[in-house]
Formats: sequence, C-alpha cells, structure tokens
Amino acid sequence: MQGPHSLTNTNVDKRVDDRIGVYRLYNSRRGPVRYVGMSTDLASRLKQWTSKYRDFKYGHQSSNADVCWNGTTLYHQHGGKKELDNDKHSPRPHRHVKCPVCGIHSAG
Repeated sequence: MQGPHSLTNTNVDKRVDDRIGVYRLYNSRRGPVRYVGMSTDLASRLKQWTSKYRDFKYGHQSSNADVCWNGTTLYHQHGGKKELDNDKHSPRPHRHVKCPVCGIHSAG
C-alpha cells in the first residue's frame, strides 16, 4: 500500500488514478485504520471520504478478483465490523462467491 497521505482532493488527484484498488482510511496518521474499502474507480471513491477522514493509504490492483481478495482480507485484518466504521462486510463480485476469510456469501 502507498501512503499515508492527507486525504484531500488535490492529493488524490496527484497520487491516485481511476483504476481499481483497495484503500484504508484513518482519522490520524498514527491512529488505527477506521475504514477499509475497494472500488473500480479508486480516485473517485476516495474523494467521497474527504470530509470524514484525514489520511489514506491505497493500492492499485490488477483485477476484480484481486480487489475482492485484498479488500475482504483487509476488512478482517483490521477487525471487521467490530473495529471499523464499515457498516457491513466488504462485498464480493458475485453473490455465489464466498469471502476468502470467513466464508459468508453476501454483504451484511
């Protein structure tokens, strides 16, 4: 993952493009991860969080399968619903695909 960087539109424009990827959001650089996400348009998605979080790390991925695998792994690695601001499990690309960590089928 690249970062941490201050989460501003300018920083996102300078560092991140519209490829697929995963990200972590923080309230402070040294603080715990507060939110984990994935997107097929990473730059646009990060810009949606500029008013809520202060810093971010990101990683571009080469495929939707990589985004799914890495996004769900990060979600569990950082405590899932109990520790993160995420209100539900990271989504999988298809309803028949199980989470590689916990085995659930659907987001929720």
